[in-house]
Amino acid sequence: MATPMAASFGDLLSLALLAGCSQFSFSIVDSYPSVLYLVTLFCLCLVPLWVAVASKHPASQTLLQTGWIPIVIALVISSVGGLILERTVSDPNLAGIIVYAPIINGVGGSLVSVQSSRISTRLHLNYPPGEVPADRTKCYNPCSIFFGPEPNHRSAQILLLLVIPGQLIFLFSSHLVKGAKTMPSFLLTAAFLAASVIQVS
Repeated sequence: MATPMAASFGDLLSLALLAGCSQFSFSIVDSYPSVLYLVTLFCLCLVPLWVAVASKHPASQTLLQTGWIPIVIALVISSVGGLILERTVSDPNLAGIIVYAPIINGVGGSLVSVQSSRISTRLHLNYPPGEVPADRTKCYNPCSIFFGPEPNHRSAQILLLLVIPGQLIFLFSSHLVKGAKTMPSFLLTAAFLAASVIQVS
């Protein structure tokens, strides 16, 4: 439970900092537009300093050399998702769909982080650092994660079963918060649940 809680607090703190910086930027953008460029330039000038500091530690030095590819891929995926979401919001027929985006992402991320924590905890308890179990040295069919006698298989089944009731609660709660008079349609509910199950699987 510690991982999703830490992730939630981290997201909350990041959003608070972004909101504060955005409010400050909007308050001075008309009067002092050059200040924003100076702040951006200052942050870019600090990058070599942080790279030099991080490269002094062996673990972070490895990440500096090999960790850029997943970050860049995540950045591209996030940017494309933002463009798609912007087009969706601009369509009056799909304006309400934006409410469901944080729900599907939040629940999926939380459940997967719980499963990842269980797997890493089991590895740390049963094997020394750097050692991989003999039966885990090759790639497996993703469907095999849900079938087997091990505790990780059982927890994966339970977490997958939590998706549908949890998403139904969030779906109807968000619909009521919007002040809608009617419940979501069957087609929207089915598509939302199918996307949630596929995402978590």
